Amino acid sequence: MRIMNTRGFLALLLLIINSSAQTAWADYEAGRTAANSGDFSSALREWMPLATSGHADAQYSLGRMYARGDGVKRDFKEAQHWFALAAAQGHAKACLKLGTMYEYGDGMKKNLAEAAHWYSIASEKGEPEATNRLAALKKRGISIPSSAGTAASEPTPDATEAPTPTLEDNVNSTAPVLSPTPLSSAGSPPTSASDPDMQELDRILDEKRQLHESE
Repeated sequence: MRIMNTRGFLALLLLIINSSAQTAWADYEAGRTAANSGDFSSALREWMPLATSGHADAQYSLGRMYARGDGVKRDFKEAQHWFALAAAQGHAKACLKLGTMYEYGDGMKKNLAEAAHWYSIASEKGEPEATNRLAALKKRGISIPSSAGTAASEPTPDATEAPTPTLEDNVNSTAPVLSPTPLSSAGSPPTSASDPDMQELDRILDEKRQLHESE
């Protein structure tokens, strides 16, 4: 009888856990549907309880909302909080976003070593953008965790999801369009006073820097 009671209790416990997981999944999907339609208030209402209870996808999604300012005041510190919680659970995209924040100093002091740490974790979990960014850091002389060193030496051509554009992203995406000149070791094309394309690039970069500083 005691064995039967134990088995019955375990069966009931599994039923409750499964039911809770299904409810959490449904709530998360409801939040995604709301966010995709631009209803960020509803998305926040669905995701916040899940995130506070430890749902990694909801934590990551909240981090994105605060990093981008989707339906909330843009707040990098709040974004970092949620990304860090999700990254601690091994969420690959959260690791990538956290690395990006450390690399560019979004809401915190720049820390390229910490950026490389989180990029390496994301790269190991299959995030190609993290591998690309590790390779870029390696070219700049940043020490790369040994477990990610091989992957970082061979950047992948495509990324599943690019981080929120930053000043450096804009620089890198603009340079190839204006001039086919190869990038220098610092990651920026060599300039020439006689090259009208590069003069135009300098003007655009000055405008972007001023815009970045005013934010």
